[in-house]
Amino acid sequence: MPKGADQRPPYAGGYGSSNSGSSLGLTYTNDGFNELSQTTIQNAYSQIPNLSVEGTNQQVTAWSAAKHIHHSPDFGLDPTKYGMTQKDLDSIAKNGLINHIRDGGTPPNDDYVKAFQQRWKRFAEHKDVRECGIQTVMGEQCYVVKHDRTRIFLAFKVDSRESYTGYQLNPDQSRNHNKNSTIGKNYKN
Repeated sequence: MPKGADQRPPYAGGYGSSNSGSSLGLTYTNDGFNELSQTTIQNAYSQIPNLSVEGTNQQVTAWSAAKHIHHSPDFGLDPTKYGMTQKDLDSIAKNGLINHIRDGGTPPNDDYVKAFQQRWKRFAEHKDVRECGIQTVMGEQCYVVKHDRTRIFLAFKVDSRESYTGYQLNPDQSRNHNKNSTIGKNYKN
């Protein structure tokens, strides 16, 4: 790659432009969000339409994008443009989205989730993404696509055809994937 060339995959685009985005209707009370059930939180995100991946019967769901929003910087999104911080993303990665929200953390707004869905959709449709077929991703059977130069992958569950997860593998993980067709092991969703 020429010196100074853009290291991001061509489908990542630039950072998003929204500063805050729309509310999902999750109401913060004196007790925080801890009274919200997983169903309530999931239903808030289910109001955002799924995106179909062109040429397939796969869907990029808002719920999956919201749960994995901590991987959005791998796809070129800046959380600060959507009212979140790296600390929020770290909390979601460590504790999961539900616990992050219940503990009073900032929930990803719908503009952020929609932008991440668009990035996953564009990634899955990009001409430089390799179709890897059905593989094991964190214990789930998934249809996997991967961009080898950037080591970014995206997985769709085989049974539901819905987006599962996607992020940038480190070099060892990428080599292991190429050798064994497996991604992850002890993963908390």
